[in-house]
Formats: sequence, C-alpha cells, structure tokens
Amino acid sequence: MPPHQTHRLDEDVHSDLPVFGRGINPLVEMAREDAPYLATSALSDWVIGRIEHGDRRELTVYAVLRAQLNERETCPWQKIADIEDEVTDFAFTGDTIYLLTHKDAPRYKVLATSLREPDLARASVIVPESEAVVEALLTAGGSLLTLDLAGGSARMRHVHLSSGEIAPVALPFNGTIREWMHDEANGAVFFKMESWFVAPRAYRYDTGNGLIEDSELIPPSPLDMSAMEVHEVFAPAHDGTQIPLSIMYKKGLTLDGNNPTILEGYGSYGISLRALFQGSMLAWFERGGVYAVAHIRGGGEYGDAWHKAGQMLNKHTTIEDFIACGEHLVKQGYTRPERLVGQGGSAGGIPTGGALVRRPDLWAAMLMYVPVTNTLRSEFTENGPPNIQEFGSVTTEDGFRDLAITDSYTRVQDGVAYPAVLLTGGFNDPRVVVWQPAKMAARLQAATSSRRPVLLRVEYQGGHGIGSTRTQDDELLADVLAFALEQCSLA
Repeated sequence: MPPHQTHRLDEDVHSDLPVFGRGINPLVEMAREDAPYLATSALSDWVIGRIEHGDRRELTVYAVLRAQLNERETCPWQKIADIEDEVTDFAFTGDTIYLLTHKDAPRYKVLATSLREPDLARASVIVPESEAVVEALLTAGGSLLTLDLAGGSARMRHVHLSSGEIAPVALPFNGTIREWMHDEANGAVFFKMESWFVAPRAYRYDTGNGLIEDSELIPPSPLDMSAMEVHEVFAPAHDGTQIPLSIMYKKGLTLDGNNPTILEGYGSYGISLRALFQGSMLAWFERGGVYAVAHIRGGGEYGDAWHKAGQMLNKHTTIEDFIACGEHLVKQGYTRPERLVGQGGSAGGIPTGGALVRRPDLWAAMLMYVPVTNTLRSEFTENGPPNIQEFGSVTTEDGFRDLAITDSYTRVQDGVAYPAVLLTGGFNDPRVVVWQPAKMAARLQAATSSRRPVLLRVEYQGGHGIGSTRTQDDELLADVLAFALEQCSLA
C-alpha cells in the first residue's frame, strides 16, 4: 500500500518504447481492476480511501477518522467525491482536503472542502484554472504545492494556505519532474528532475525559505552533454495552432538544410512527450544530427482540450501537426526532405503512418516501432476493446470514420514513391499484435515505386518494448541509427 505522500510520475500504461530513451512518461495511472487505496498524514487525524476506476483517472474518495477504523462493522466512511466530480488527485492536512478536478476546467483546478462537513458544491477554489495543466498535489509545512505541465515542461507552484497567495517555484532548469514526495512535519519536498541534456538529479525544496538544493542522492552522469543545446519553439499547424516543438543538436550547428534530423511524435491518450536525458543520442548529435520532438494534439501538453483536439473525428490534426512540424524544420533550414526522418511507436504509428501515406515526399525515412497501422482491424485484437474509448469502434458510423482517419495501411497506394521505412514488431507483444507492422511492411513493399528499402525487424524475445534488456535496447538503437544515417546518405 503506497503512502499518499509519494507520487510516481513515470508509470506508463502506454509506455511505448522509443529507442531514444523511452520518451513517453505521462502522469497516467496503471490500468487495473477497481482498486482501493488508503492514505494517511502525520498532520491529520483522518484516513482517506480512494478507488481508482480501471484506466480512468477519476477517483472515488472517502474519509474517516483514524480512531474509527477499528469499528469494522460500522466504520462511518464519508464519500467526498465520486466519478462525476472528475477528481484525479488529492492532498490533505488537518481537517481540510484539497481536490484536483477537471470538471468545468480542462486544465484543472484545486478545490478545498472540510473533512468534517464535506460539500463539493460549496467548496472553495484554492487554485483556479490557468494556462498550465495541474497534474498533482502535495501538502508540506502549512503549504500546498501543485505540479504543473506547460507545453510539456514541468512547473511547480507554492500555495500559502494561510494567505492564499500562489507563487511559482523557481526550478533548477526547464525539464521534467519524474516523482516527488514530502516530509510534512519539516516542510520539505523532494523531487527527481531531468531534462534533455541534464541527467536525473534529486532536489530538496524547503517550503519555509523557498530554497532548492541538490540532495546529491543521485550521482552525476559521466556523460558530458555541455556541447549540446535545446530550443523550445513553436511550429504553426495548418489551422494556425502553435505546436510546441523541442529541437536538440550540437552547439554551432549550421542551418544549411543538410543536417540529418529525426522528428518524433505520439499524440494519443492525452500522453505528453516529456523531456528526458538524451545520453543515448550522443553519437547522433556528434554526427551533426538533429533530434526534434513534436508535442502534437492528441497528447496532454495543454490538458484535456489538447487531447480532445486530436481524438476521434479530430484525429486528423494529430497527423497534420506532425507533418507541420516536419515542414517547419525544413523551412527553418534544419534539414531537407532528403534528410528528414520521422519516428513514432505504438500509437505513434498514427502520426508517422499518417504522414508517410499523406506526404511521402517529405521524408527520407520513417521509423515505426511496434506501430498501430491498421486501426480498422485493431478492435478485434486482444488489446482492441480497451482502446475503443480513444479511437472509436467500427460498429458505429462515426467510429468507423474515426478509425479510417488513423488507418495508414488502407491508405497505401500502388505505384507511389514511398520513403524508406523500418518497422519493428515484438513477437510477444500484447498491445500491438505483431501482424500489424508485418502487414504494413508487406503492403509497402508491394506498393512502393521508389526502390527504397522497407524492412521489418522482429524481436522474438520481446514484446512492446517494456522490460526489454539493455542489450536489446542497444542493438535496436544501433540498427535504427545506422538505418537513418544510410537513408540520409551519411552512413
């Protein structure tokens, strides 16, 4: 039974892979049967019970005084919130509970209500909805802290409960907070943070004086990434929406359009592609390579609205955003189509596969890891039914149209000059059955007129990438980078 004060932010029910360090690290609960958890606090006489409902993030929340827990038959649990209240996290101290909800607030707000007389209808708004998405809560030292997400980057705010003042916390750098925990009595918060070129570090934040210091609990990385730089920019989508785009390369790079460039995208389930240490990409950067991450719609970089803008009948925006980011890299002189490589895995097969069949002229190659490519048939696989809520069902007209947008297999046309494609599959993959990439590879091989290679790489001792050995990861990385460089005529 995990303590309430510890929040892991890297548990990923859709943790898909990528080769370059597993870039998908959302704040998503593990899918499971309805399961109860209890939470206690050193600064409260209350015990909070919560039920997580399968793969939904909404909670049912109950409360009872600690002293009444021994009353097994008559323990007077009070319901604080239910599924319709759209609460996804909570924190509590004394007789007050703070609830994180996205009801009527797509980017979330924080409510406060009494544990002795709970009433959400009259709850106070402690943190109103803002530009940042609130993801998690903690209490420490008479303060409430929110962990926020702004376009894929972590933010933290300090709410002084005595005054109601909300102040941003100056984090050590722009990056991702993977997990955090608190020492309530001492008013300290510990958090693990990393970024594209900053290896994971463990920091201590003192809520009393506002100071952040490196706890030195995590040894520094032996890799020197100081010669690299990252630029967080925006690429205009076809409808004018500004799409966050992270671009990484070695300092001093000449923007002459000749740089081999890998563009990664995902854009499903409300999952955000967050910054993580890119040590495994050092060889790519040293060869003059550019690595970019497109924070496209369908993800969660800007909350529920960003997710829904790339879901169901809006799924075309996920693909169009990915294409727009590729076009932006070309327009800005980072690369050219002959040296632009797309990358995505699992549901990332939707933007990569969609971009492949819609704009084959834009890419030198496409890297597709255990990809979803034939969504019109996916519903009938073992992992199909749980994905109906995200992608639709062929049993309804709208659902069929949803899936037809995302199905790249059925859009492959004979005689088209497709770029080079490397697809991977896991022989024991329970999420994307291996026939999907195999079927796509066979169709492309038969259809393309470009004479560029279409290859299928099957891992017979692996599945969806979760739990792969270091050797398997390293061998896949070597194959992928070699393929990308060769197709960019640089091998």
